[in-house]
Amino acid sequence: DLEEGGLSVHLYGWGRKDLAESDLFEDDLNQEDPDGELLYGYLQYAEPYGGFNARLGRQHIFAGITNDTIDGAQLAVDVGSYLTFSAFGGLPAAYSEENGSGGDQIYGGRLAHYLGRAYQIGFAYQKIVDDGEDITETAGVDLTADLSTHLSISGLSAYNVDTQGWREHRYDADLRLGPLLLSPRYHQFDYQDYFGDGEAPEADSLFRFLGDADETLTLYGGDAEMALGTQMILGAKAIQYAYDLRDEDAVYAAGLLTLGRNSGFELGVEVGQMQGDSDDNRYRLYRGYFYWQMGGERLRDGFISADAQLVDYEEEIYGETQAQFYALGIGGRVVPNLMTVKLALNYAQDPYFDEDVSALLSLIFDL
Repeated sequence: DLEEGGLSVHLYGWGRKDLAESDLFEDDLNQEDPDGELLYGYLQYAEPYGGFNARLGRQHIFAGITNDTIDGAQLAVDVGSYLTFSAFGGLPAAYSEENGSGGDQIYGGRLAHYLGRAYQIGFAYQKIVDDGEDITETAGVDLTADLSTHLSISGLSAYNVDTQGWREHRYDADLRLGPLLLSPRYHQFDYQDYFGDGEAPEADSLFRFLGDADETLTLYGGDAEMALGTQMILGAKAIQYAYDLRDEDAVYAAGLLTLGRNSGFELGVEVGQMQGDSDDNRYRLYRGYFYWQMGGERLRDGFISADAQLVDYEEEIYGETQAQFYALGIGGRVVPNLMTVKLALNYAQDPYFDEDVSALLSLIFDL
């Protein structure tokens, strides 16, 4: 019982068998763990009410600027009524395939001041070493605050100690005024400071090559929702993308309509327009989806979901002017207190590949 504290074991992983006995996953898709992976597996000791927590094993660390998987230990403890402290250390799991784990290490910590649930402001530090070479060293500050029943704010700023530059600023807010919800946002990423020098293993990030670009992306805008009764919501969003090096701005604006949110049947539509300088940033987007919750003697907690998207480009991209995506899902509990079955079907086509068809069957057992 996690609420009562004490010792507990947490495991999550996956495995698969390629029935065609091909080299698709290992050679064609360049996957390092084609047959399976332990995503986390750790032993935890926790005191009741969250005053002390210790973990040992493979785990994912969420602590301010840190968002990494490690093989090691984490300790978190409340210091009095207004401070909380956490520290971690071990091997960075993302680098274990690169020349083994010798000379690898990751460590860091976070000290935060909080006042109940009103606010929390944290100061954090993290360093990653691969094969004895410093990869990243980051410091930063994060903030979450519920300033009133109407306004909440969250965000962080991270500083790259190696390059001596701010790698990112991300701040979001929710302003609730009766039936109206306004959600402004401001995000800024400096590619060189965010991705470093581009020499770290690809396991750390698929977009490491962007570290060689002297680019800064600034994103700002927000969403708005107006509740019309209990079952209808009108929405709008507007997001501005500004690139320094490319000297290009792009704006996405859309209107949304949602019917039946938080009910057994939800239906939604979105119509948007992206307007930018390059061909792939000039298009209209149309999306529709529904989610239907069902039940019966044979199928408990059943559902059917569908999602359809169409992108209509103003100019041809590799000879194509449209992109499409369709998804259908169905599932439910077929054996009470034991097994749930889910089936997902997907189809996609866009200018960058002819078509992609996939299906996924999941059997979930409650043991």
